Amino acid sequence: MAITDSWLRSTNGKPQEKMITKSDRDGLSVRVTSKGKIIFQLRYRWNGKGGSN
Repeated sequence: MAITDSWLRSTNGKPQEKMITKSDRDGLSVRVTSKGKIIFQLRYRWNGKGGSN
């Protein structure tokens, strides 16, 4: 499922029952905590080794 601007705005700051994780292509994912905080995560490979930032 795509991460859209309207979805981010509608969930920002709103408490959730549990943590929501939504992934987009190319290693980008978004986590929404139970308190409504949005966290972006980018997964990547460098010289064949995985990592995240």
